[in-house]
Amino acid sequence: MIFISQLISVVFGIALLGLLGVGIYYAFNFVTENLFASLDPQLSAITAIAAATLLISSCIIASALRRSQRNIHALNIKKRLAYEQFIQIWEKVFWQNSRQQTGIDANELQELEKQFILWANPKVIQAYITLRQLAAGTDFSDPKVKVQFINVLMEIRKDLGLSNLGLNEQELLKLSNGSIDHFRQTQSID
Repeated sequence: MIFISQLISVVFGIALLGLLGVGIYYAFNFVTENLFASLDPQLSAITAIAAATLLISSCIIASALRRSQRNIHALNIKKRLAYEQFIQIWEKVFWQNSRQQTGIDANELQELEKQFILWANPKVIQAYITLRQLAAGTDFSDPKVKVQFINVLMEIRKDLGLSNLGLNEQELLKLSNGSIDHFRQTQSID
């Protein structure tokens, strides 16, 4: 019984493929006879094949571009999350040091650095390494550390495709300090 049902399925599949082939043949003849009727029959067949090849190749290229764009979008989401984590950790570090509390949560920092290894642009990683070296060698309140923090932010903006044209480091430093000061004010109210 199973053999008969499999045989019927195979025969039915072959019949469908045959009908598909015949349909393609007649469609091809229809296109070459009606669309390219003014051309020589051999030239019209070649033209139809070229047109079909061009259409299929353009569909393949469009599909590859869509897939590539989805991959880029997913990568940018992961980068953005890592970069937001960077800002949260380092702004917290600057705020804590302004209140005479020192230290960085090692677990948070390790997780951030894993994310940077996976997703960050090489220039962002280099700027971040410089920031880490400065922070290890000096106090967090040192202006050099804050300036390097801003350099990392500038590289992050470039990596995300944002323009830094007209945006200088001092403005980002003021914005960063402003958010820290605002956070301090809301904490003192509570």
